[in-house]
Amino acid sequence: MPPGTGVSLDQTVLLGTDGSARNYPDTLRRVRFVDPETNRRFIFLTNNFELPALTIAQLYKSRWRIELFFNWIKQHLRIKAFYRYSENAVKTQIWIAVASYVLIAILKKRLLLNASLHEIMRRSMKSYRYSASTSSRKRQFYGPAARFAPTKNQRYFSTN
Repeated sequence: MPPGTGVSLDQTVLLGTDGSARNYPDTLRRVRFVDPETNRRFIFLTNNFELPALTIAQLYKSRWRIELFFNWIKQHLRIKAFYRYSENAVKTQIWIAVASYVLIAILKKRLLLNASLHEIMRRSMKSYRYSASTSSRKRQFYGPAARFAPTKNQRYFSTN
């Protein structure tokens, strides 16, 4: 292995237990990588024998960053599941969630609210779920959104 890359081992292996070997009888590639930044050791198994070992390690590292990003999305943008799985649908749902998050951040700043963004998002989703379950003609608004709700004689959009 080239020194300084972090790759300390590149082997061809077979799975050892009876069940594993029966379910996947082909050979695998085992790459051991030591992250130079954290000094942590990682072992990756792959069936890709074409790419260099360092590329395999970098791909797994990138994949981990993507996993962290999606965890952040689930926690902060309140996306529990994707409604559709096409690229366009996923992008649209994420952009809507980001726009909601930014709008709530603006409201938090303008209304000088002390609660964290996470708490405001949690409360707004709770009140939205409640109001969405009521009759569509009788929407209810709670919390900071109540200031911006139309009164009985106003409309959501002007007809001019």
